[in-house]
Amino acid sequence: MRALAATVAVALAPFAARADRVHADATGYLDDRVQWTGLRAGGLVPVADQPAFVDLLELNVQLKRTLFSDATFFYADVSLFGQWGAGFLDGANALRLEPPAEEPALRPLAVPSELYVSSAPNEHVNLLVGRKRIVWGSGLAWNPTDLLNAAKDPTDPTFQRSGAWLARGEAVFEKFTLSALVAPQVTEQFAGLPRQWTTYPSWDKRDGDAHFLAATRLYALVENADVNAIYYFSNAYGEDAKARSRGGLSFSRYFFTDYELHFEALAQWGTTRQYANAACFSSPGAAAACARSGQSFFAETKKDDGAFYPRVLAGTRYLFGDDSQLSVEYLYQADGFTRDELSTYVAGLLAARAAAALGVSGAGGMTAGGDASGAASPQKFSFQPLRRHYAFASWSKPQIHDDWTVTAVVLADLEDLSGLATASLSWSAQEWVTLTLSAFAPLPGLSTSGALVHGGQGLLETPPRAAGGADYRATEFGLAPFDYRVLFEARIFY
Repeated sequence: MRALAATVAVALAPFAARADRVHADATGYLDDRVQWTGLRAGGLVPVADQPAFVDLLELNVQLKRTLFSDATFFYADVSLFGQWGAGFLDGANALRLEPPAEEPALRPLAVPSELYVSSAPNEHVNLLVGRKRIVWGSGLAWNPTDLLNAAKDPTDPTFQRSGAWLARGEAVFEKFTLSALVAPQVTEQFAGLPRQWTTYPSWDKRDGDAHFLAATRLYALVENADVNAIYYFSNAYGEDAKARSRGGLSFSRYFFTDYELHFEALAQWGTTRQYANAACFSSPGAAAACARSGQSFFAETKKDDGAFYPRVLAGTRYLFGDDSQLSVEYLYQADGFTRDELSTYVAGLLAARAAAALGVSGAGGMTAGGDASGAASPQKFSFQPLRRHYAFASWSKPQIHDDWTVTAVVLADLEDLSGLATASLSWSAQEWVTLTLSAFAPLPGLSTSGALVHGGQGLLETPPRAAGGADYRATEFGLAPFDYRVLFEARIFY
């Protein structure tokens, strides 16, 4: 019996040692965010389905568990959201408590921001399968080269943690790393959880295409600088374009100890950005003629023109002696709207809205590619840059009296001087609780068209007009559907 027990003990020894190396760590938080928005009644963007008051409750769990050894582990960052809203505008622009109908944005939502298994069989190989946010660009407020993930909020770039579903392999060496990945598009989901990838289900067969993105990346450490060269190949991944190739490049390095400089660029030929159909607004009555004939007010007119449309971001970051930090960045988009294109775009939005109000079929609004990576965390501010030239400036000062932090951010359209300003004050009341007060305010800027686009009583005229007699300033942030937004957030860590 002793011999048998000894034999069994020797046989089980590797498994016992492996069990000793398996462990799990779990953290998370409970967050309650109360938001009040000063809705802009009668503005260009309809707000009838937007609540003025929103209470967003989030329960987050972050779990890391080793599998067999420290080189293989499972990681999950999952949030459950519950939302309640009130203060909806009715037809007379008066606030009412309940929504006019069921509001999809207020449904419960599950968001697995990251959910993956990672394994490193040896020191030079790393494998990963699941959902993870992978950003190869060096930009802080915005990443032109990020074609995988849900877009950042420039006013709080670290807030959005949701990644993309993918499989990735890496060859890792001391001075360079070679990465390759493939990401299938989420084509069907329920309550934030994916139900189908790559192709649309048979009962919702929008097309027969395989929707995916593949990418390779070469990272190199060159003279203390981080350099990334990226190649993307996508097929209808979040946009209406097949077999599309794009290239990216990023650079980041510290100079003189405290000055960080970075650069990021995306090279592409043709663009899937939608532009207003100028022919529909070329003469009085043209918009009405387009609506009656079913011609769309918007189209991807430059998708196949073969022209070069780069997107470039450059910036710097400086850390002061008191631990405060200043970041300034500039973004250029060659496919952004010119002054005339923005004016026609505004006219197209007005015409589409007026046609819908009149029940004119076939007028055709804009179509959005959507978030190909699946459900993402609800943003404080959603940014989709329309113009060519932008600036981002951010300043933060932590450790004021040890437990206070002040942050200020300005996002500016440099062509019409419109923008968005936001400020926040955070207090770490205890090690396990943080309270934050934030405010957003759009800056209307200067009308680059030299006049306001006016909404009178006529419909589908040139420029098209919306009922109600409202004026629309033809600047990007002058079109914002709100005048201000105030948020109070309480987060309890565990």
